[in-house]
Amino acid sequence: MSLVTLKDCYVANINSGIPNYVPLKEETCNISDFSEGTMMELMGRIDKAIKKLEVPISEDIKTHKVLDDEISSDSNGPTALKHLLQQSSIIGHLDSLGLLSSDSLFIEFGAGRGKLSHWIQLASNNDELIDFLLIDRSNPKRKFDMYHRFDTQGPKFERLLIDIEHLDLGIDFIGVNQPT
Repeated sequence: MSLVTLKDCYVANINSGIPNYVPLKEETCNISDFSEGTMMELMGRIDKAIKKLEVPISEDIKTHKVLDDEISSDSNGPTALKHLLQQSSIIGHLDSLGLLSSDSLFIEFGAGRGKLSHWIQLASNNDELIDFLLIDRSNPKRKFDMYHRFDTQGPKFERLLIDIEHLDLGIDFIGVNQPT
């Protein structure tokens, strides 16, 4: 299976705002260049703007049994536990919406090690008709792809190394490179 190749979806600077734009030196800065007071003022302005939107945001935290053992493990530190709880909630929401089904394509942006796709694949009972495309700009070590290399391990993961700045989202991710 090959869902998509780099040449299929690379368009220089397509998501950077203005194509071919190169900012001048005086137009760039680091967040560390701002004082704490300036940052606090900016955060206050953002909070005020959000409150004006008057859009009720409800909290709906779900869980999924596929992560129960991992979450209850004593080997997780606070950061790892936070990520596991987030992933469990995402998968719980996918499941409650009936999205862990055959003929699905999951695209994980900023995939890093691919843990979310790994857990989704396990939650979908190793369904061979589900495809996974992991998108990241670098190739991290200790990827979870290694658990999905063989036929007995469910569907294989495809990994696309590209910066989202250059990723053309207007392509058919499933139809590219498929036999007709």
